[in-house]
Amino acid sequence: MNNLTMTCRLVRDAEQRDIKGVPALMFTVATDTGFGQNKSTMYFDCAIWGERSKTCKGFVKGQQFMLVGEFSQRAYQKKDGENAVSNNLKVNSFDYGSAPKGNNLTTDTGELDDIIEF
Repeated sequence: MNNLTMTCRLVRDAEQRDIKGVPALMFTVATDTGFGQNKSTMYFDCAIWGERSKTCKGFVKGQQFMLVGEFSQRAYQKKDGENAVSNNLKVNSFDYGSAPKGNNLTTDTGELDDIIEF
């Protein structure tokens, strides 16, 4: 198994879903790499699976996190026919960073023990 650890920020509010009867919290994060003229941003589609996904609070746009999870990539074809690759992270654990301005939400953290393999 591979593990990726990164500090990132949510680009939009997370969405709670039910996929084939399994609850999942789906969200997209961004992380910067490089600096100056060489600075770029990478995006990752993330998921927290199982019952733990229902208890996650504070997954709102701008929230910073440290995420640890299993990294994968998926090739797909865009609507315009262009080939692309998405970066994906199946989150195993997380910790909260800075909250977005105006958000005083208190949160809990922890290991995610409801890992479901597909």
